[in-house]
Amino acid sequence: ILDPDTGVRTVVPGHGDPVPLEEVARIRGFVQEQKSLFEGKSSALFDFRDTFQKDGLEAGLRRMDELREQPDRFYFLHPEFDTFVYRLMLDDHLDQAIPLFEKLAEFFPDKPNAFDSLGEAYFRADRKDEAKKAFQQCLELEPDNQHAQARLAEIGG
Repeated sequence: ILDPDTGVRTVVPGHGDPVPLEEVARIRGFVQEQKSLFEGKSSALFDFRDTFQKDGLEAGLRRMDELREQPDRFYFLHPEFDTFVYRLMLDDHLDQAIPLFEKLAEFFPDKPNAFDSLGEAYFRADRKDEAKKAFQQCLELEPDNQHAQARLAEIGG
């Protein structure tokens, strides 16, 4: 499609392949649709993180619930929280990571990655039965998830 105002057919970004104008329009439409979800709001992650680091796990979990009840002020993005908690897990803080991943699975029951991350934390904590259930839930949502498939094979499920 030729943009009648500019004559542009394709956008050539600084990196990667040229992008057809149709794709640029699709992305722009998506951004416009999503804008209202974030406009005038703050990421809940930063408020949670401050509470968690200052006052500990239980306070952080309570703060997540409080922030969740204020959708007009805060937005929750699973990838932001997942990255934060995954770092805790990788730093061997499973005692903190597991309850936080459990909370994220509660908040994001439609996100396969919420259950994949939870399963990984259980797996690392040698809680195989719980890991199996989490990975199975992940596969219900995303049957082709190779990580969950591989972990289930290791567990024997």
